[in-house]
Amino acid sequence: MNMKDKRSEKDTIKLESLQTCYLYISSSDSVLDDRVESIRNFLEGKINFDTDFKIFNGTEGIEDEEFNNYISTPSLFSPKKIVVIKFIEKISAAWQKKIAELISIDNKQASGMIFILTSTKLKFNTKIMNLIKKTSTVKQLKAPDDSDLKNWLVKRSRSDGIVFTDKAASLLIENINLDLNLLKKEYEKLVLCPKCGSPNVYTKYSCPKCELTDISNLRLVEHPFCGYTGTLDSFRKGSNLVCPRCKNKLSSRASDASMKSGSVRKRDYKIIGSTFECDKCGWKSDRPNIVHNCAVCASNFTYKNSNYERIFSYEIPENIIKELRTSKEIAILIVEDNDDDAEILQIHLKKHKDFNILRVSRGDEGLKMLEENIFDIILLDYGLPDMNGIDFLKKMREKGIMPPVLFFTGRDDRNSAVESMKLGASDYLIKSVEEYEKVASTIKQIVNR
Repeated sequence: MNMKDKRSEKDTIKLESLQTCYLYISSSDSVLDDRVESIRNFLEGKINFDTDFKIFNGTEGIEDEEFNNYISTPSLFSPKKIVVIKFIEKISAAWQKKIAELISIDNKQASGMIFILTSTKLKFNTKIMNLIKKTSTVKQLKAPDDSDLKNWLVKRSRSDGIVFTDKAASLLIENINLDLNLLKKEYEKLVLCPKCGSPNVYTKYSCPKCELTDISNLRLVEHPFCGYTGTLDSFRKGSNLVCPRCKNKLSSRASDASMKSGSVRKRDYKIIGSTFECDKCGWKSDRPNIVHNCAVCASNFTYKNSNYERIFSYEIPENIIKELRTSKEIAILIVEDNDDDAEILQIHLKKHKDFNILRVSRGDEGLKMLEENIFDIILLDYGLPDMNGIDFLKKMREKGIMPPVLFFTGRDDRNSAVESMKLGASDYLIKSVEEYEKVASTIKQIVNR
């Protein structure tokens, strides 16, 4: 069976044929997170993520009401509801027992559910584990080997503008023991879209009565002298504030001291709070409904079905940072079709032992090389057999490949130079004896900026 057949077979798998529970075990949090993400991708188009996919995190505890409401509400849009419980080994024994009972063979409540459990421990509660194994598929996932993690580092560091040497990558792997969580330093919590998982979420307020988002936040003002209270707009008269009751002109806020002592003046006013008013139905409320909207998939959701998850930052160990700082090798890709020009250029560059040089003669070869390797700088000719240097630079950026580009070309054209600089080129040099002599120092200046 070829890969295409395997993908087709996977796509035809129906939710109804899946087991009630799957338990994934790995010493690496990152591996478990990747598995949950792959399950989410598999479920895309098969369930309604707004109502039928929920992640509970064992490290944060599980709220009874939230959990019970979710599992007791039948799905109207999907053949199955998905319950993801991360770090099941960290929830209480009572909760572990409850989960085990829910997925038992004779529990009808779980017939419409699929439980996805993750654990970083192979054994966390023997009795509970035995109950889970009776009705579940238990899979132990291996942490990535050195080569897999190095590939991950290359891709991740490229987007952050960091170059990992082989020594630095090996040191990192040794320090974290193939578990990225050992680098976790601090975190914040973000609202994530329950449908697509995107953090690009913005918040709106909606009217509790008509549920439209056309509402205004009205500030409430009090005139302590006469006791009148109203919205800030009701006090406005042109560019001034005037009390609607006593007609006194207001010009200064009353201090807390004057309020306590009763020594407020006629011109004093006080902001006492705010209220929300619907621009459509006129309903007023001191607390609007909060609605989240995903900027990626445009789905709307509330706090009840949002994913509120920890986002971690990572800190590289000091000995690895030292290795990164002391690594002086500069990886250079030369994209030049003229053999004579390329040879002259390399003669000048090879005088510097800290230059690691690779040359290709076509644009498509250069782009492929950039996708598979990390370079500190690209020396780019303008006239290539299959594309010009401007097109090459555009395609680089479209692919998210961001190292600096130094045009080194025989094309003495002001318009080409201006266009290349607009696209982010670091410099545009015309081939000459003087520039060949200076090109090495120019490279170092650009790389060290």
